[in-house]
Amino acid sequence: MKQTAELWHDRPAETDWNRAFPAGNGRLGAMVFGEIDEERIALNDDTLYSGGARDRHNPDALPNLERIRKLVFDGKLSEAEHVNREALTGLPPIMRHYEPLADVLISQRYPNNGYAADPTDVASAQEIADGKTSKARFSGYRRSLDLERAVITTLFEVAGIRFCRELLISNPDDLAAIRLSASKPAALNLQIRLERGDCRHYSTRYFDAIAAHNSDTLLLTGKTGSSQPIAFAAGVRVIARGGTVETLGESMFVHDADEVLLLAHGQTSERHGEPENQVRESLSIKTEWTELFQRHLAD
Repeated sequence: MKQTAELWHDRPAETDWNRAFPAGNGRLGAMVFGEIDEERIALNDDTLYSGGARDRHNPDALPNLERIRKLVFDGKLSEAEHVNREALTGLPPIMRHYEPLADVLISQRYPNNGYAADPTDVASAQEIADGKTSKARFSGYRRSLDLERAVITTLFEVAGIRFCRELLISNPDDLAAIRLSASKPAALNLQIRLERGDCRHYSTRYFDAIAAHNSDTLLLTGKTGSSQPIAFAAGVRVIARGGTVETLGESMFVHDADEVLLLAHGQTSERHGEPENQVRESLSIKTEWTELFQRHLAD
């Protein structure tokens, strides 16, 4: 019997980046934390740095190359190291910093009997003190990364309903796709947001704007803070089967859906002059999970 090559956890990653599972297509990446009440999917783009490309060539490199060689051949290694460090190091001596793109946050509301009346029923005193506790009473938790199919699956049960979340990042479609389903009809009630930074403090929200596009898409846009800024955009689109979808403020809400497909995409001005327009175009694709999944596997 063939065994599946996978990694798995029996609990959410909470705030531990090292316990989140990665997925990516070489350009667009994600980390999945597997939270119960508010899932966090951290997106990144391989071209999003704190600033654009710059020439770090050190003009003293070539004129001092023979000098460094002679010092080495003469056995003056300490002096050679000193000249080497100053003449051959790129200027400035540090590179641009890599930056995350955005977080897709999925808050999920469960039936009233799915919550504990007292938080101590579901968490230890230390977990409560650390803020690491789910308000929903859940069981049967399993979060796995299938290394052969490159799919992350999170399974858990609340109030007798089995919930499933699946994520893949497609190379053919260049999209992150997240399917949410439940064992009972009309059981999915969600709030979907985009964030970049700490949403509790507006001084650390590192973007310019979040706006609704049509009635099923949110777009986050901004520029990095440097003399050569990179413009970036991230978007998430909701495709619901059953129920209703509405946008309010900076959020999208899904009410009483049977199944939900989220499509996420991101771009920067390093690849596209108008990253926001490219994100809109990529998210407008007419598709469903089965089609995305089959193209993903075939690739």
